[in-house]
Amino acid sequence: MVFGTAMVLIVPPFQVPDEPDHFVRAFQISEGHLVSTWEGGIGRGVLPISIIRILEPFGPVRYNKTTTSWTEIRDAMRIPLQPDIRAKYTLELAYYSPLPYLPQAIGIGIGRVMRWPPLVLMYMGRFCNLWAWIALGYLALRIAPGFGRPLLLLILMPMSLSVGTSLSADAITNGLAFVVTALAFNAAIKKSGTENPIISWRWVAAFVIGSAALTQPKAAYLPLAGLIFCVPAKRFGGLKRFATILLVLAIANASLLLLWERQTPGLNMITYLGHPDVSAHKQFDFLLGHPKTLLMLPIASAERDGLLIILSFVGRLGWLNIQVSPLFAVIYLLLLLIACRSSAESPMFANKWLVAVVSGAVVVAATEALLVLLDLVWTPVGSSRVDGLQGRYFIPIACALLMFVSAAWRCLPEKFQSNRSESSRNFLTTMIALVSCAYTIMLLYIHYYVSVGVGLV
Repeated sequence: MVFGTAMVLIVPPFQVPDEPDHFVRAFQISEGHLVSTWEGGIGRGVLPISIIRILEPFGPVRYNKTTTSWTEIRDAMRIPLQPDIRAKYTLELAYYSPLPYLPQAIGIGIGRVMRWPPLVLMYMGRFCNLWAWIALGYLALRIAPGFGRPLLLLILMPMSLSVGTSLSADAITNGLAFVVTALAFNAAIKKSGTENPIISWRWVAAFVIGSAALTQPKAAYLPLAGLIFCVPAKRFGGLKRFATILLVLAIANASLLLLWERQTPGLNMITYLGHPDVSAHKQFDFLLGHPKTLLMLPIASAERDGLLIILSFVGRLGWLNIQVSPLFAVIYLLLLLIACRSSAESPMFANKWLVAVVSGAVVVAATEALLVLLDLVWTPVGSSRVDGLQGRYFIPIACALLMFVSAAWRCLPEKFQSNRSESSRNFLTTMIALVSCAYTIMLLYIHYYVSVGVGLV
């Protein structure tokens, strides 16, 4: 809450990837317009001119890499809302469903009722998104304390923190991934006192709702629902009950995806304006005719963008123009892996090999699904490499990856387990998170208010 609030205030308006588009979409939803008007595959909306005007002063901060000042932000605060003066605009994120924008829309809606200036509405949206993201992260930590150390470091990783303190729809998506993974981890743990406690319907409802809400905004994360297979089938009370749960899970995920797809042009959407060589429909037809391309996407993309993905996963802040130190990124990734290490006091999985195999398969499937999705909406037809890859897209997948690493540690001989107490490891993890958050705040403040291009090692 402390560092998140600081980031909300320090990062200048609209300096997170696609934040202007997220703001416009959230404003539209706050007025009750859940579905945009589609014209020739392009989303449109009638919005107050003032909310577009406040985007203009902060464009140079992104494009020209200039600094800003509190004075410039204060001057932008003076632009009134004037809700009755409107025009039709193109909405580049019209294909996003309302679900991941509910917190931002609530904050903006409160500001609209109070007739606050548009820039204040932007900050209200950021704060409400932050609080919702914190609530989901806290819930995940409470659900699976045995998974708490790696999960905390992932939640407070610079890139994750940056997304969670913005207007981005990815904040809620990431938070839901934390919860869904925590639920799977909790159910896969060997329980004391009884040999095979039956999974409650409360857990089932939480997992089904959480996974459906997670995959509905971005279908690429649908494989994360497969983490349910980390739980031994006998814990569901028999094959018949387990089959029923799987059917409900499949229906919930598929129905939400199809319901929203009917509100959009589907593959006929134009998602990359000004690039006629990008067509989801034509790319889909190309992939059907060249299935080998699907196998080459991960390899070719890793060869070109592998290092960029790793660095931006840990922290490429601002509008992807403030890179954390590569040394910091490498150390943080190593600490993430070490945080998964088990000890004699750590909870054990009921079937550690099952968890390792399933979570590993989920990571592979979700990665491939993400690459295919980006190939459809951002990549020129016929290309063998995916365009638009960014490390932040892998944060939900990283939850399953950390679960795989946790299971892998437990599969190793006892000599590879940690001999530190749980309390000391918790303390060290907390200190790492605090140092990382402080470093992130300093890096952003120096970039935006002191000088451009100053890095902290």
